[in-house]
Amino acid sequence: MKSLTAVCQTGASGMPALNASGRISRHPTHRGDGENAEMKMYLSKLKDLVPFMPKNRKLTKLEIIQHVIDYICDLQSELETHPEMGNFDAAAALTAVNGLHEDEDSDMEDADVEAAEAETDIPLNAEKDSRQS
Repeated sequence: MKSLTAVCQTGASGMPALNASGRISRHPTHRGDGENAEMKMYLSKLKDLVPFMPKNRKLTKLEIIQHVIDYICDLQSELETHPEMGNFDAAAALTAVNGLHEDEDSDMEDADVEAAEAETDIPLNAEKDSRQS
């Protein structure tokens, strides 16, 4: 029986790990270390991005998230009450942004064609143009 307990405590063989009292632990310590580190990194980034976070004491995860939510609500309120908001044309702004993305996409396609021409020594646009004529 001791060998089975030793195997279970290490978490080997797919069996649940046992804690010191011999009970099954719900959250093995080896599981989620990467997720925990990633969570800490994102919470730290949020603390850096959101102004007016208390620096004199350690904040809980819930407090950090609450500060972030409050900050986003404040930003949203400022946007809604800004005097220039009545003059803002969202449709025109979206059209301008979409136009920029389309230009970037066509520039990328041109670069792809140029790279393919360089590899094959065949002008691809010339073939395409002659087929269309």
